[in-house]
Amino acid sequence: MSLFSKEIRSFFNSIIGYLVIIVFLAFNSLFLWIIEGNFNLLDSGYASIDGLFSISPWVFMFLIPAITMRMFADEKKTGTMEFLLTKPLTELQIIAAKYFAALSLVLFSLLPTILYYFTIHQLGDPVGNIDSGAAMGSYIGLFFLGAAYVAIGLFASSTTDNQIASFILGALLSFIFYFGFDQIAELDFFGDADLLIYNLGINEHYLSISRGVVDSRDVLYFVGLIIFFGAMARLVIQSRKWDKKSRSADFIQFGLISTLVVVINIAGSFSFYRVDLTAEQRYTLSQSTIDLLDQVQDPMLFTVYLDGELETDLKRLQKETQQMLDEFRAYNGYIEYQFIDPNEREDRDQLVQLLQSRGLAPTIVTSDNREGRSQREVFPGAIAGYQDKETAVNLLQSQYGIPPAAQVNRSIQDLEYTLASTLRRLVVIDRPLIGFTEGNGELGRKHVASIAAQLSGSYRLDRFNIREFAVDSITGEVSIVEQLRRINRFDLLIVAKPEVPFSELDKFFLDQYIMNGGKVMWLIDPVAADMDSLSRASEFMALPQYDALNIGDMLFRYGVRVNSVLLQDFVSAGVNDARDVRKWPYFPLMMPRVDHPITKDLNAIKLDFAGTIDTIYSPSVRKTQLLVSSEYSKAQEVPGIVSLRDLYSDKYPEQFNRQYLTAGVLLEGKFESIYRNRLVPKSLEAAGITLRDTSRWTQQIVIADGDIIRNQLNLVAPPSVMERGAPLKLGYDQFTGAQYGNGDFILNAVDYMLDDSGLIDVRSRELKIRLLNKAKIDSSRTKWVILNTAAPILFIILFGLGYTWNRKRKYAKKA
Repeated sequence: MSLFSKEIRSFFNSIIGYLVIIVFLAFNSLFLWIIEGNFNLLDSGYASIDGLFSISPWVFMFLIPAITMRMFADEKKTGTMEFLLTKPLTELQIIAAKYFAALSLVLFSLLPTILYYFTIHQLGDPVGNIDSGAAMGSYIGLFFLGAAYVAIGLFASSTTDNQIASFILGALLSFIFYFGFDQIAELDFFGDADLLIYNLGINEHYLSISRGVVDSRDVLYFVGLIIFFGAMARLVIQSRKWDKKSRSADFIQFGLISTLVVVINIAGSFSFYRVDLTAEQRYTLSQSTIDLLDQVQDPMLFTVYLDGELETDLKRLQKETQQMLDEFRAYNGYIEYQFIDPNEREDRDQLVQLLQSRGLAPTIVTSDNREGRSQREVFPGAIAGYQDKETAVNLLQSQYGIPPAAQVNRSIQDLEYTLASTLRRLVVIDRPLIGFTEGNGELGRKHVASIAAQLSGSYRLDRFNIREFAVDSITGEVSIVEQLRRINRFDLLIVAKPEVPFSELDKFFLDQYIMNGGKVMWLIDPVAADMDSLSRASEFMALPQYDALNIGDMLFRYGVRVNSVLLQDFVSAGVNDARDVRKWPYFPLMMPRVDHPITKDLNAIKLDFAGTIDTIYSPSVRKTQLLVSSEYSKAQEVPGIVSLRDLYSDKYPEQFNRQYLTAGVLLEGKFESIYRNRLVPKSLEAAGITLRDTSRWTQQIVIADGDIIRNQLNLVAPPSVMERGAPLKLGYDQFTGAQYGNGDFILNAVDYMLDDSGLIDVRSRELKIRLLNKAKIDSSRTKWVILNTAAPILFIILFGLGYTWNRKRKYAKKA
């Protein structure tokens, strides 16, 4: 204890000690409060002190070697080292005393930075809108980083009697362990060993803890590193009194300690414990994601094309993506990633075309500089590769009418689901079977090609013609048994915009499919109306067709009534008349108004001459509205005129006198058959078929619009870009250039109905967005900058004056 006190006093008795801490605080203030950039806490817009934990590792590289450089080097230079070794102290006690003294000084230098936390706490919107748990975890990470640097610095000091040489060696070793291993791992020379090399460096483990996640593997790494360099320092000190026998014993002891450190870290990598200190447990993966990660048995590479000069919001998305991938890698070492800036590649044009062909949509970023305003394309997406498969993932979820910052925030909330869905597409082998029905005038292959391509990554797809029956080879009669077997092999049927009436036999097969637990997505046009009619005349007569389809009694029994009306909405998509894009109320936009995993955070969904839906009382079926119109909508009765006059007439909200009309419903529960209490045909009895009058628990989705799943065919892009008639991405309107959320809606709906892993539930998680009060910052920025720049330094100066005055007073009394 006396040696510990001596080291503390020695540091504060010299003005050098105070200067070192003041320089550390000045550097922090300069980058965190004064200079504009990525580290500036006020410019970030978010209530977080992450900038401190990003810059501190680099500042620590100079602060800590400055603190430790004299601890052994000065003893050697002044000749007091031999005197110290003659004391009744072991080498381990000497090293421990100096180590904890240096670590205490590092913690003392960090103490004034707590003011940064309270400042951001006060500037949050509302006040206190800061994740204290994440900040605490980050400080824990900084503590372990500082503790490792202290051990490295003590070893450096033990090797020389020159303080400057000790400082340089300590800073160099700290740099190598923090940054050097990452650079070595980037070399192609090491192949599959790159992950191991990453894990040898400090940065990998510091970043993990500094997010607010304390992982036992990271703690073991830092403890092991401290013990290793402590043992190295002890070995150097012991060398001063070596003889042949003691040298061998000391090397054996050092080897045993080093081996023990390695063995414990290896063992800890197989069985580990994690504590997520963040407020919303944002880095705690769901069990469904962990189960998917367990299925990754070979290297999986995420190539993320979100890098380079980015706006603050996109920079945050980049950081959160990296942290989520780090979280994936914490559970499975086969997960690898790299970040690439397409704009810096020599083959940029070819790469951009490749990314767009894979489905990665570019985002235009506008920035102001000295030369004026400039625009550049960024690609907030990634390509994931596993074994012989690849898939694209869009990280930024565009949303109609939502500011860019809010879009980024919502995308961050859904990052786990977005990336885990990518995992599922690549690793799941036993995939459910989806059938697109045929035989009743449903959409053909080319009009559902886009959604089929998207679904094919996670599901098996097939077409099922409900009117093509198996025929008995002897009697020549239709084999109903075989047809039921054929339809029951599907996990989900999609009935996409039928236009031909369903026969009673068609309905029988569908009904019994549902009774046996089958799931159906009904996409029905209740009214015959389309834009092609307006290309031939300025108006047309919209006619009801739902009753003619002959499925109204089925859906009514299941719990819904589809109304043969035309839904109009003031919030609508546009039509391009070659002069301008004008709102067309017959293209209502369904905003995500319902808190449900299928619709959460989706872009606006475009409907096309849709109808409305009423729900019918059915105690065994739960009904959830998925698609709901705005508060300014109306339902036009049919037969009725659809005229281009509506396109050019001024529209006002008060003209739309209905609100929140339903266009899409999720049905979940046990359904009652339309054949309940009916006699079973003798042919079925003879075949041993028993009709079920109540279904197993199952699900159906009914949407009063068949075009929700229909992709456009290329009519605008020249042949050099895309073949004429080629299917476009679902939800993309080539005439206005708008991209809607139809594809994501269908994908989410299918995932919700077929994914038994529970992955879709991850979308229900809410992560609180912690913003700064911009108005408060603008009005008092100078005050906060001065406070956080001057107060920490003033605290150290006042402490030094108080310490010096107390020391003089104490020794003056003794004299």
